[in-house]
Formats: sequence, C-alpha cells, structure tokens
Amino acid sequence: MVLHLGSIWLIGALTAFFYGVLMLVVRPASSDDLSHTLISSGFSGVSLGLAFLLRSGVPMVSEELRLLTANALVMLGLGLGYRAIAEMKRRPSSIVWLILPPAISLSSTLWFSFVYRNITICQLIYNMEDTAMLLSIVWLIESNGTQKTPRSDRLAAVAFLFLALFTLTQVLLFVVAGNFPRKYDFDQPRAVYNVVVSISCASLIYFLLLLMLFERLNEKLVVQAMRDSLTDVYNRRAFEEIAFREISGARRSGMPLALIVCDIDRFKAINDTFGHLAGDEVLLDVARLLRANLRDEDTLCRWGGDEFVALLPRAGSEDAHQAARRIALAFENGLFHVAKTQIPVSVSLGVAAGDRLNGDLPALLQEADQAMYRAKQRFREAATVAAAAAEPVAQPPA
Repeated sequence: MVLHLGSIWLIGALTAFFYGVLMLVVRPASSDDLSHTLISSGFSGVSLGLAFLLRSGVPMVSEELRLLTANALVMLGLGLGYRAIAEMKRRPSSIVWLILPPAISLSSTLWFSFVYRNITICQLIYNMEDTAMLLSIVWLIESNGTQKTPRSDRLAAVAFLFLALFTLTQVLLFVVAGNFPRKYDFDQPRAVYNVVVSISCASLIYFLLLLMLFERLNEKLVVQAMRDSLTDVYNRRAFEEIAFREISGARRSGMPLALIVCDIDRFKAINDTFGHLAGDEVLLDVARLLRANLRDEDTLCRWGGDEFVALLPRAGSEDAHQAARRIALAFENGLFHVAKTQIPVSVSLGVAAGDRLNGDLPALLQEADQAMYRAKQRFREAATVAAAAAEPVAQPPA
C-alpha cells in the first residue's frame, strides 16, 4: 500500500482540526484565566488544519494559489500558537505576531511564484521563517525567569526545538547542494519523508500543548479549592493546613509566631442598610486593605462571615502589635464606597503572640478572640458615650 502525499496532509489536517475544535468547544466551560488561551489555541489549530487541507490538494484551485494561502495560514497558525502560549504563561504578546509572519510569507510567496518564478527558493524562505517562529516559541516556553519550568512545558519545548532543527536541516541541505530548480517536486520521496516527520511532530506537539493546558487547569482548581471565592484570600481549610505547618516549624526552631483576628464592626447593620451586595463590596475592600498592610510572608484567611485571621510567622509580640496598629490606622484613614455612598468602616483587632510558642491553633485563636472582643467592647462603650453626648439637651421651662 502506497501512502500518497495528499493523504499525509489530510491526516495532518484532521489532527489539527480536531485539536482546534476541541479547544473552542471546551472554552465556555473554562476559567477566565484560560479562556483567551483556548481561543488562540483553537484558532491556531483551525488555521493549520486549513493549511494542511490546501496542501493535500483542492480541486479547481491552482498550485500557486494553494501554496500562497497555505503558507500564510501556517504562519498565522504559528503566530496564534505563540500568542496562546504567551497567554498561558501570562506574558505580553504583541499583535505583530499575528500580522508580520503571514505578511512576510505572502510577500515572498507572491514574488517567487509570479514575479521571479522559483518555487524552491520560495519554500526555502518559508522554511526559514517557519524555523524562526518555532525557535521563538521554544524561547517563550523556556523563559520562566526564576520559576521552575514544568515538565510538560519542557517536553513541548523539546518537540518544538526538534521540529525547528529538522526544518533548518532541510534548508541547509539545499543551500549546501546549491541546486535550486524553478519547479519543486513535492511528490519526491525526500519531500514525502519531510512531510511525514513534520505531521508526526505536529501531532505530538498538540498532545503536549493539551498537557500544558491540563496542568494549568489542575493548578487553577487546586488554588480555587484553597481560596475564598469572594475575597480570594485563603479559606478556613487551607489556613488550618498552613497554620499547622507554621506552628510545628515554630515549635522546632523556637522562632516567634503571632496571630491577628480582625472582625468588622457593625457589619450586620451595613448588610441591613445597604444590602448584601454592598456587604460583599465591604468584605472585598477589607481583604484588600488587610493584605496591603501585611507582609508577603503572612497568611491571610477569611475565617467566616465578617471575620478575618492573619498568621504572622517569625513575628514577635511587638511586631504583631505594630502590624495591628498599622491596620487600625489604615481603617481609620480610609472611606469605603458602599452603594455609591462613602461610609467609614472600622474593625476590631485581637493579637496573640509570644517569643516561644506553647499553644496550638485553637489556643491561639481563643487568645486572639478574647483580645478582639475586649477591643470591640471598648469600641461599643466609646460609641455609646459619643451618641449620648450628641443628644440635644432639654431646655428648662421658662
């Protein structure tokens, strides 16, 4: 059985179409972070599928037009693939990646197909541009800064690098031979071999890109399981796990550790007056303000309702009280936008700290809760006095 070149291109087209359509189908069910990645990746697969379909041979379309369109679609597909990986890795990606590669491919193919007729040189330039795009994608995958590159990313980078080096090798073989016939024979055994390798490697790349997406989706699910859905700080379950590790480490090392409990004053009155959506806005603003006045190494948690808890590793009693005073000052100087109205929001804080840790998390929470309720009681007494002083004094009868 002889496998014709058109059949190989058709297999590649079906593989690319399947990958592209799959990305576009699953996009509505994905998180916002991966939505743009799936869109770019999906259209990349569709673009490459159309290019491969054209190369398989379309009736009633001239060879020059098929080559012109297919080369431009491949460059567009690689540009979209670059953009998808950039979005996946949260890197900036210019629109130039979607415009310049197809434009260069169109210009060179037009020139060598209709002006200076030499399809061999046309394909050599196309392959060099292809190599440059593939190497750019490899660089993008591997550029993680100080972070470790995930295994799926490394495998994808190796696949892209292999395809780039293979394509570059074909270019160099032609250059060394010095033979550039005007009419390139796409059905020669060497060309068929090149297409088989390219299609096989592209299919492997699709699989590896799916692994990259799956790994990031899994990371997203893990993060979501640890975060409060409204405020995006840690939830109670995740905080308990982190606190257990930090307290155990503090006991072994003898390092200090502190805990701050924060409760929003009169939060029920805010909900009753302005509604629960306004109450959610207050919780979001409180979480942002707390996070801004804590260290990067501190762990902030929404413990439940209107109560937040912060764990401060390697923080002694003075450090914890300074942090609590800093938070209190931030609330004292800040106004919150609730239902298009600016209102002051205050919090009551309680601190539990010690240079050497003897208790566990429940004991720390109890100590901090008691301190917080004492602060809240003082606030209520002060508010009562202020309210009494504001009442009008009855005038004596004339």
